[in-house]
Amino acid sequence: MLPAMTRRPRRSHRLAVLALTAVLALAGCASDEPDTSATSAATPSASTTPSATGPADLATQVTGPIGLAAVGDAVWAVSSDQDAVVRIDSATGQVSSTVEVGDTPLRLAADGDLLWVSVFRAGRVVAVDTESGEIAHDVELGDGPEGVAVGHGAVWVVRQDAAELTRLSKTGKVLGHTPLGDQPRLVAIGPDRVWVANFGAGTLTRVRPDGSGAKTSAKICDGAQGLAVDAGTVWVSCTTGDEIVSVDAATLRVRGRLAVEDEPDALRIVNGRLWVVTTAGPTLVEVDPDPDAPAELHRLALSDAPPLFDRGNVDLTATGGALWVSSFGQDRIYRVRSG
Repeated sequence: MLPAMTRRPRRSHRLAVLALTAVLALAGCASDEPDTSATSAATPSASTTPSATGPADLATQVTGPIGLAAVGDAVWAVSSDQDAVVRIDSATGQVSSTVEVGDTPLRLAADGDLLWVSVFRAGRVVAVDTESGEIAHDVELGDGPEGVAVGHGAVWVVRQDAAELTRLSKTGKVLGHTPLGDQPRLVAIGPDRVWVANFGAGTLTRVRPDGSGAKTSAKICDGAQGLAVDAGTVWVSCTTGDEIVSVDAATLRVRGRLAVEDEPDALRIVNGRLWVVTTAGPTLVEVDPDPDAPAELHRLALSDAPPLFDRGNVDLTATGGALWVSSFGQDRIYRVRSG
């Protein structure tokens, strides 16, 4: 469900819950994870002042937030409405800098001091130096770049409109393209393969680290989107099907299913714990990661926003003993931690 958002249409094809009774034990969470265009650095305005809100201990205002990535002691977030990425101090929640990256950024992937950003409407992928706030690489790709990931010595970009996975060098050189299924969206890195969720087809594509050997599963669900890879299992959120599924990495067959209401979207494995975020709320759900019998363990609604109905996305990252959740519907980045 990446955005053709109501307030800012992007693409033609996508136009209270239980509170936890126990404290979320998140201590010790770790991070999961062009020629130049205009850049700018700015101190946060009053509108970005963090505050406590509901079950989250902190919320930072960011307009149109989608992708998140943890870099050191900071969380970086896409602000799709500002055509920028912003740096948030993980201790205070303050926005400390803003970097303009182009028309409609969507997703982020951290690579040391570089932050790779897919810029959907501009048809570009931009690498931001997180120390200087300057653009290190700016790659023109076209065809709706969306999901982006770093691994196996390369940068991987899903070009949704071309239905291709593009492999880039760490300096932004195009190394090759791999065909995908219908409406591919997000990409994740496994220990020996790269994985792509094909939203329109409801399938999963497996690719070798050199971009060869692409193999696509049979249909596994409706609206395959979020991905998390762990120990021979690929977890997939099925946003329009209101479920998550576990897929055997070797056979590409579904091992288990779990109904998760209200549009499950982002998936992350943090210290062996599996988390999914639904767009309604957004709501943070912990899942027992048994691939043969997944089960919902806890559910925490962070706000009361309605589902996005594929007009936007939420994301999840972890750093500083906390989980960070973006809410496109509420223009907020929420922090949830123990304590």
